Amino acid sequence: MIRATFTFVLLTLIVVPAFAQNKRQKKQDTRPEWKPAKKVDVKVSDRARKIHMAGQLFDGHNDLPMVMRFAANSSFKNVDISKPTRFHTDIPRLKAGGLKAQYWSVYVPASTDLTGNALLQTLEQIELVEKMVATYPEVFAFAKTADELEALIKKGKIASMMGIEGGHSIQGMLGMVEKFYDRGVRYMTLTHSKTLAWADSATDKPKNNGLSPFGKEVIKEMNRVGMLVDLSHVSEKTMLDALEITKAPVIFSHSSARAICDHPRNVSDKVLKLVKQNNGVVMVNFMSGYIVPTEQKKKFKNARGTIYDVVDHIEHIIKVAGIDHVGIGSDYDGVRSLPVGLEDVSTYPRITQVLLDRGYNEKQIHKILGGNAIRALRDAENVAKKLQAKSSATTKPISRKQEKWLTDFTIEASKFERPRDRVGLLIENPSIEIPETGAVRAQTADGREFFGQIVRIAKNLAVAKFPVYNLKANTELSGKLYLLDGEPSQEFSFDENGDVSTKIKFGRRVVAEYMREPVDNSSKKRRMETYKVYHHIYDFAGRAKLTKGPGGLFPHHRGIFFGFNRISYGDKKADIWHCSKGESQTHAGFKESASGKPGAFGIQHICKIDWNGRDNKKFADEERKLSFYQFRDGLMVDFDSTLSSAVDVPIVLDGDPQHAGVQFRASQHVPDKTKKQTFYIRPDGKGTPGKFRNWPKNKDHVDLPWNALCFVVDGRQYTCVYFNHPKNPKNTRFSERDYGRFGAYFKYELTKDKPLRVRYRYWIQPGEMTVAEIQKMSDSYRNQLRAGVKQ
Repeated sequence: MIRATFTFVLLTLIVVPAFAQNKRQKKQDTRPEWKPAKKVDVKVSDRARKIHMAGQLFDGHNDLPMVMRFAANSSFKNVDISKPTRFHTDIPRLKAGGLKAQYWSVYVPASTDLTGNALLQTLEQIELVEKMVATYPEVFAFAKTADELEALIKKGKIASMMGIEGGHSIQGMLGMVEKFYDRGVRYMTLTHSKTLAWADSATDKPKNNGLSPFGKEVIKEMNRVGMLVDLSHVSEKTMLDALEITKAPVIFSHSSARAICDHPRNVSDKVLKLVKQNNGVVMVNFMSGYIVPTEQKKKFKNARGTIYDVVDHIEHIIKVAGIDHVGIGSDYDGVRSLPVGLEDVSTYPRITQVLLDRGYNEKQIHKILGGNAIRALRDAENVAKKLQAKSSATTKPISRKQEKWLTDFTIEASKFERPRDRVGLLIENPSIEIPETGAVRAQTADGREFFGQIVRIAKNLAVAKFPVYNLKANTELSGKLYLLDGEPSQEFSFDENGDVSTKIKFGRRVVAEYMREPVDNSSKKRRMETYKVYHHIYDFAGRAKLTKGPGGLFPHHRGIFFGFNRISYGDKKADIWHCSKGESQTHAGFKESASGKPGAFGIQHICKIDWNGRDNKKFADEERKLSFYQFRDGLMVDFDSTLSSAVDVPIVLDGDPQHAGVQFRASQHVPDKTKKQTFYIRPDGKGTPGKFRNWPKNKDHVDLPWNALCFVVDGRQYTCVYFNHPKNPKNTRFSERDYGRFGAYFKYELTKDKPLRVRYRYWIQPGEMTVAEIQKMSDSYRNQLRAGVKQ
């Protein structure tokens, strides 16, 4: 229930970014409530229904995949669309509405351009549409071309294609245009609500004065592969640049006429005239905010508009651009307010009735319903054929050929299901010129794609790393690994802040921060702030810390931290936790200059740390390696530490469950505001909010393979899972607290010939996980995935 609430809130924020502002306005809005100027009572006649059903209704934009992702956890078992649903779209109403073809939007939030997982989430949305078509094959079928689309319509199927809503999905990689085309994507909206590094959005500040040079290359590549350029959501200057460059018709998959509703998302008369010259199509959006006439929006609050307003937009586009350049782009399931008379997908025939009432004939109506959209698609295909024929006659290779094959590979899942894991392939091939770093694509024999990075470690020697998802138990995957043309726009990097901290960034987003300020004894407060090193973890926008720093409840607890509060060596004692008697943990440098080259999938951060006693002399050296991996739905952090003795006597590492071992401490926000919402998930089930377990009171709380904390920060719930490597010292005694601290404690005797190595994995994601989901990840972690290359 908590996850459903979280995703509903997220969906609301995505669909209606101005929601909070509108809410504030309502308190002081004195305008009268809107009511339709005339009664809306469209009764569909037999003649209108016959004309409608004989047409090829082709809707340019439907966001059903998005609501299935957020409200149904991408499961058609959770929401069966063969039955009536609470959405705008389901199969019974699609049939009633006479839909013949659909561009299903594979939208992912514009914020994923910042967080760096747009590509992976888009692939997940594509998989969701593929799952829908496979689940209901008697209703849907994929069409690759305009001819296939028309053939499927004749067979009584809803011909399905996909549209990407926002160029952030390609993550700055030109080669992804063709990869998406190969997966069934037939248009790409150049931007969504946010301006990109290469294209300006209609609802954000411009950065490029339209299209950047790379943005213009994107248009050319879309023309070459046959993908339609969609100009909904982009600024007018971006529209003008694209119309100047493109050799194929453009579409506006869900936009309306700006002359009627003055909104930057709509199309001006200036652009409409150019669309006519381009032979493109503007597919009218049904969202109230884009169709209510400007004067009505000023005069009334909560104005929804009516079906008559929508048809007014259609007629205006016909008046300026002509009957061949208008279509339908409803935006169903992507909006919160729809006009009276067009409440869901069953209402399409009413548009035909209103057009018939206004004097349009059957041929004209069929063009509006879908004929124009099919013609634009076919024209784009013909342009692509000509461009590809021209390209093959020159020495310039197309982007598919620019991909460089690196190696064949195999992945063995063994007996464990692997919902999320990572693959590392050591590649050695003297015939391959391996770059310092770059993006790779793993193409499996069963048609799946995974994207990651390659990092050169020596001449002709490199490691390729990429995430894998949903590997079934007892399966073996074979595939080919390619070096992608172009560099990814989102990759890991380091951002040094003098000797205070190191930020680990993925694109522009801060993922983590290593706090390493030298010990400052100028005051008690400054000493407390600087007497040990640790890592912060940030939220998935890279703005707020999910972990705790100095101060607040139990100021000695910090982020991800490793230490012991009862240490003895010879006649000396130390507490590398509270550091209250002069002890400290200090940063001594980085291995391999902050350790690890920037990458598109993961990065290693290897820190050298001194453990200093009460006499301020070092008694142990630690090499702490944290590896960060960006997945489409969360962050994986592998913690691998080796502690070595720096003295000649044995060092006894001891403590208690609250103050020893490797620990995770959630933000101070948890004890301050959300303590009662904090709970733990354990191998034996989900705990009660506010209840926790500790050894020795809970004597069975020992040697757990994993433990998980659910906590709420700034209104959003997160799960942090703590996986225990099977080779860690035993017995491992687990500890939890309701203020958001948990970890594992053990005893160990450290000598010069017996260093201590501990390994853990953290998995952090939004929302609540289940025991079954976590157990599968634990099995995968504790039983290493086997992968190898075929030379």
